[in-house]
Amino acid sequence: MNILSIHSGHNAVVAYFEDGECKKFFHEEKFNNIKNYSGFPHEALECLAGLYDFSKIDYVTFPYTDVLWLNVPRRDKERQKAVKQTFYEGNMLENLSRGSAIRRAWDFIEYYMPLKGLFFSFRNFIVRTFISPKVKKATAKYLNEKYGFKPEQLKYYDHHFTHATSTIYFYNLKNTEKDILIFSMDGAGDGSFAKVYIYRKGAALPELVASSDFSSSIGLLYSGVTRHLGMKQNEHEYKVMGLAAYVNEEKYFKSSYDKFAKIIKLDEKTLKFRSKFNINLMISSGVYLKDNFTGVRFDNISAALQKFTEDIVIKWIKAGVKKTGVRDIACTGGVFMNVKMNQRIQQIEEIEKVYFMPSCGDESTVLGSAPARYYEEGVKTKSDSLMYKGHEYTNDEVEKFLKERGYFEKYKITKCSDTEKETALLLKDYKIVARFQGPGEWGARSLCNRTILGNASDLKTFYEVNDMIKMRDFWMPFAPTLLDSWADKYIKNWNFLKTRVEESSRYMITSFDSTKLAQEHLRAAIHQKDKTLRPQILFEKDNSRLYKLFKYYEEMTGMGGMMNTSLNIHGYPLVGTLEQAMFTFENSGLIYMTAEDFLISKNK
Repeated sequence: MNILSIHSGHNAVVAYFEDGECKKFFHEEKFNNIKNYSGFPHEALECLAGLYDFSKIDYVTFPYTDVLWLNVPRRDKERQKAVKQTFYEGNMLENLSRGSAIRRAWDFIEYYMPLKGLFFSFRNFIVRTFISPKVKKATAKYLNEKYGFKPEQLKYYDHHFTHATSTIYFYNLKNTEKDILIFSMDGAGDGSFAKVYIYRKGAALPELVASSDFSSSIGLLYSGVTRHLGMKQNEHEYKVMGLAAYVNEEKYFKSSYDKFAKIIKLDEKTLKFRSKFNINLMISSGVYLKDNFTGVRFDNISAALQKFTEDIVIKWIKAGVKKTGVRDIACTGGVFMNVKMNQRIQQIEEIEKVYFMPSCGDESTVLGSAPARYYEEGVKTKSDSLMYKGHEYTNDEVEKFLKERGYFEKYKITKCSDTEKETALLLKDYKIVARFQGPGEWGARSLCNRTILGNASDLKTFYEVNDMIKMRDFWMPFAPTLLDSWADKYIKNWNFLKTRVEESSRYMITSFDSTKLAQEHLRAAIHQKDKTLRPQILFEKDNSRLYKLFKYYEEMTGMGGMMNTSLNIHGYPLVGTLEQAMFTFENSGLIYMTAEDFLISKNK
């Protein structure tokens, strides 16, 4: 059985499955070069259609049931307009949320009248009765005319259900001998922002335990504060998290913390969240934030928000474990992109094991909607637990591309007999090297196939990479990739933590406290304030060529890790194609880049 899975909206993606296994995973942003693109994944879908026979696809699945205008496929002129809006006028979701004068008036009335439930129900009625059916009809028509899919082939699944099934699929949790308690939390999806499921061993599908509607959304709270601080919502939340570590005395953020704690509460018996008003208003109007946080230092607000988020989510998880008695958990949904919160979760005494879904924003839901259909049909699924599902090139294709574009005349290009050794030699001498090899990784973070690597033992590497290409805010750290054999040397208490979180440690989805040795060897790739690190722990079975490179580096330097940051220019997505890689190389301070077995250098 073959399934095409489409996520249309923020971080639009498509994935193709054959007989229960994901074969390809494409982000739309890797085609139009617009970071976090919101809309229908037209170009990604067209590329996939060129690789596989769509006439042999049995189902097309979607990870949501409430569909908005943002999700509808657009014709050529409409697509161009949508791209222009997104790229030149800022984030489309943000623009839509600001809305018209009528929307602002609605928000004002909703905020000041104690009728939250009525307003929320009316909103859902409008979406589910009028908007969603029209968008689904338009989607079915487009997919039928363009690719021949019949309406009955299209299957829609609850958003948080697909978040939950994505963890079951990715980590092959159907093969475990234990029940798994799954926590899903993001900004909003199908009327909810948080759900708890139990996956019982041997069951076909997970069971719903608790649900909280998005009027109490912690994810929307975090996004609203991000916007209030002058940053880009749905993108810069990680900056708020990174900034929070610079305030470590409670007296500076306690008053702000208390204000957050007043508006969102958790019922520990029902596992449901409640709020004083619709938290979505923090994005659309920002009234509460303006009234309560104007003039408050931005770092103190960040610290308060981060601490509040950590505390209430951990209380939720502890209450869930107590209620169900299940001590192996999985965490998914965009809120769990917060690696500092995940660090605290993996230390909770009440749990035995935790699986964090890699890049667990909405992009990962396509790994849930297709498996959901397989599980309903009684078809077994299989995941290799790898994220390398994107564009890939042969050496011949790379050489042809470089010759046709005239790069052999412009740069020094040599074909290496041992690319990994040549790269390690450059890194040993503190050269910065971009690496474009193998299939690209999906998700928000580089796992070294589309990466910029640097010797992290000298802080100058941090400044060199930041100045030449990344332009990060001064408080934001870079991250390391580590050989598995060095994890216990670089991570405090690793021998205890690995029993809980080893599987998730391969994807830069959680952070750890660093050892003194890590602070020496990885100085440029840890948080400069609290000395935590967000590693990709590298195992040979996951990426043998990359492992070979790191072993060479270990032999040459006596160190087991280096800086790994995504291959992209500031404001652009992690590259997927060779065209994007060369664009990055040419428009940055990079001197060296490997493309498969070709070493490209600006030093002729």
